[in-house]
Amino acid sequence: MSNKKKEILVYFVTLVMSIVLILGGRTLALTGDGRTQYDDQYQICRARVVSVEPAAAHPEVFDGNIYAEGAVLEVFFTAEVTAGEHKGETIHAVQVMEEYYSTGRKYVEEGDKVLLIEVLDMYGNPQWNWQEYIRTDALLILGAVLCLGMIVFGRMKGINTLVTFAFTCLAIFYVFLPAISAGKNPYIWSLLTCLYICTIALLFVNGASQKSLVAGISCFAGILASAALMLLMERLLHMTGVHNDESIYLMLLNPTNPVDLKGLVFAGVIIGASGALMDLSMSITSPLFEMYEQTGGMSAGELIKSGIHIGRDYLSTMSNTLVLAYIGCDLSLVLLLMAYNTSALEVMNREMLIAEILQALLGIFGILLTVPISSFFCAVTLCGKKRVPVLPETDDDLPRPMKLQNLSNYDLSFPADRHGLDSRPRQRR
Repeated sequence: MSNKKKEILVYFVTLVMSIVLILGGRTLALTGDGRTQYDDQYQICRARVVSVEPAAAHPEVFDGNIYAEGAVLEVFFTAEVTAGEHKGETIHAVQVMEEYYSTGRKYVEEGDKVLLIEVLDMYGNPQWNWQEYIRTDALLILGAVLCLGMIVFGRMKGINTLVTFAFTCLAIFYVFLPAISAGKNPYIWSLLTCLYICTIALLFVNGASQKSLVAGISCFAGILASAALMLLMERLLHMTGVHNDESIYLMLLNPTNPVDLKGLVFAGVIIGASGALMDLSMSITSPLFEMYEQTGGMSAGELIKSGIHIGRDYLSTMSNTLVLAYIGCDLSLVLLLMAYNTSALEVMNREMLIAEILQALLGIFGILLTVPISSFFCAVTLCGKKRVPVLPETDDDLPRPMKLQNLSNYDLSFPADRHGLDSRPRQRR
């Protein structure tokens, strides 16, 4: 079987196995009881605003205590349902906003695409309320443009990247999160999710090769090291997992089988760091394999030393990437803590801030550990067994150092001309 056919076979086997694992993981994730008391209570539909009552230009302001609920503003409008069982129906709805909590308010206008939710008013009658503007349409257009650009510039690599991204999203949103909401163990499921994502990413993008195997082992070894350190820090820092309002809501989501909040923090750290570790492991493995092939062979010590030198260049930039990513996601939290606390010592010891700092630090520790791990496994793989040289068909297939070794000083002094004629001086008889 030719190498091309082997690559195609491996690709389709990987695709089939990825789908099977996603479906099997989904089935296993839903074996628990993840439903809540709010299921099926509300009905949401897509709609397009047809007309707005004239009073919307000057919304009526109801008096209210600004320190309690704030002034309430209501806008009445008519909308046409565009999807769902009520598709084509024209319904009356209201947009309710609290002045105190709403900033940069935009009142509905004709042609707006909105989400409506059916609720019961104070008299028990059904009423349609404005829930949100539909923003996913613009995101889908942006995503389509991005996919097209990746296919045009990346070609097959770009397609494989999109396939990997799709399976990654399925693993997180279709399998992992439902499993956690059903009360499954976040520690085990987060590690399995990371193993799945790293495996399919390397197989789809780089194929089944020694390079992918070494990068995958190095990546998962770095993840396990970060996980062990996270378990240790949980005990030393007395983490509870209850550090904001969302944590309390998660506890009440399924009282019979509550979510393990400490495990959820652990999962966030591990999944957040897995992408950077996978990138770093391949960034070290790939050049080491290339150096070994181009030089005709290197010792294990030279490979490890070269890998550490390469890793030093990545260490600072990737560490900054992780820190900036975590800080950028929680700027509002950091600003709120700084604004409402006068003691820096109190702020730095709050669990909500400790959890964010811990995510960044453990991610950097994972990067720091992945550099020598990747270098070591590359050295073991490439230098662990003696290579059998394969004679090339022509001199053009030889690496440059081997070409020079096969040439004598006489050949280097008088090379053949471009037309295949022997340009060396003939010896006199």
